[in-house]
Amino acid sequence: MKKLILFITYLLLTSYAISESLGTTDALLAVVGDQVITVSDVQKYTTQEEGALAREFSGQDLTRRLVSMRRNALDNLIAKELIWKEFEAMKAKLPQDLVQERLDQLVMRVAGGNWIKFEEMLFKEGMTAKEFKEKLYKDVAVELLTRDRIERGITIPESDVETFYAENAALFAKPRSYHLGIIQLKKDGRHADRLKIIEEIIVNGLAQGQDFAEMAQRYSEDEQAANGGDHGWLSDLDPRLIEKLKESQPGQILPPMELGNSIYIVRVMDIDGSGVQQLTPEVRKDIRNRLKLMEQEQRYKAFIKELSMKYPVRRLDKKPVNAK
Repeated sequence: MKKLILFITYLLLTSYAISESLGTTDALLAVVGDQVITVSDVQKYTTQEEGALAREFSGQDLTRRLVSMRRNALDNLIAKELIWKEFEAMKAKLPQDLVQERLDQLVMRVAGGNWIKFEEMLFKEGMTAKEFKEKLYKDVAVELLTRDRIERGITIPESDVETFYAENAALFAKPRSYHLGIIQLKKDGRHADRLKIIEEIIVNGLAQGQDFAEMAQRYSEDEQAANGGDHGWLSDLDPRLIEKLKESQPGQILPPMELGNSIYIVRVMDIDGSGVQQLTPEVRKDIRNRLKLMEQEQRYKAFIKELSMKYPVRRLDKKPVNAK
């Protein structure tokens, strides 16, 4: 009971986590300079994601995930205000045609280019066209300044690519794949009344050297029967079959195996066990993108830390020290 009371106390103190039920959507969560961030601001930021969470989780698990999501949202909203403060301090200005272009694109996307319909949508949200344009201006300014600070001038030396590849080779491992021929006999299929007899005919025939493809065309009941049971290269297979294949060799025919509602007779036509991919141009590009994203993340964190030291930030959502 004590743990439950402490848990409920924690949720109450992180008011935005359950603000809808308490009706405290104007509760203050943070102040950045003279700009306040409320529960309502956070809820608007996370509306779609919260709906997805509510469809997948429930109870305390849902509550914990909502708290984490909303706290991350608050982090992002604080960062946005800090970047806007920096933009204002720089006395920078955006070209009006750029903002208008973004506005036109948005109206086209959400209202099919119909301005009257778009303004009606804004009215339902309690916002005027003027207020929306001001918000859009701010959003574009934050976006462009952020990109300038975290993306400009990033170069990834080839030596860094090669070092990352050497240290993380497992990330680029290819799953072992198998070129398989398969004969499927369904328990409730056309051989149902003499399933074991047909199975023995196939096994004995293959042991005597009869052609696998011909046997598949004659007896198999899957979609590749007409192609001689050739299923091509496969890697996403039943774990029980993979266990059998691990010890197999090209050309080997596995003993009949019962999986689900069928019996399978599998011929291993070939095996690709290459494992780790070579450092191909595609792999190099993948690694370069990974390293670029890592550098951008580090730059972003450093940028926000710098701004938080430059402009006053007060948060009111801290977890109580005694919460368990």
